[in-house]
Amino acid sequence: MSSDIKTEISIPDIWYGFFARFLPGVILVFSIWFFLILPIPNDISEFRNNIASISGVEFLLLAILGYFVGLFLQPLSTGLIKGLSHICDKDYDEKIYTAQKTIDQETRRAKILSKMGAEAMFFSQLAIFILIFLFVSIITHDFSWCEMVIVIIISAYSTYGCFNFLDRRLEKALGYSKSSKK
Repeated sequence: MSSDIKTEISIPDIWYGFFARFLPGVILVFSIWFFLILPIPNDISEFRNNIASISGVEFLLLAILGYFVGLFLQPLSTGLIKGLSHICDKDYDEKIYTAQKTIDQETRRAKILSKMGAEAMFFSQLAIFILIFLFVSIITHDFSWCEMVIVIIISAYSTYGCFNFLDRRLEKALGYSKSSKK
């Protein structure tokens, strides 16, 4: 075995696991649970009763399920991220990679770039999960056109949020890279 072969192992930081997997997965699982599985509340007190009816164990299991749903559906979100990053700049990945190489990975700047990447993934996941929620809702309930339009607008806004974070992340990365070279 040659000793000149080097492997870089990148372990995602806590931001990525929280923003890109856990949070959107939990939002989807709890939304389906509260709005499609439990009886639809007629008022806020019924909604509070639905929330109070969940035991600690059920809550924990739903949260764990949310993480795994986020993890399982991440490849779809990664595809959306790749497409949107290509719209930002055709060499987006290369520019981010180059900028990250010029920044010490333990600095605040590197952590900001990492967090921004996780936040972009959050919005990407959210956009996809909202469409999944719409699909499940249409199958399981009568869904009005007004509700469908609202859900599609929220999904479009999430996609815009993803694009916005990608664009701002590239701007910051290029700025950090230039200031590190001085």
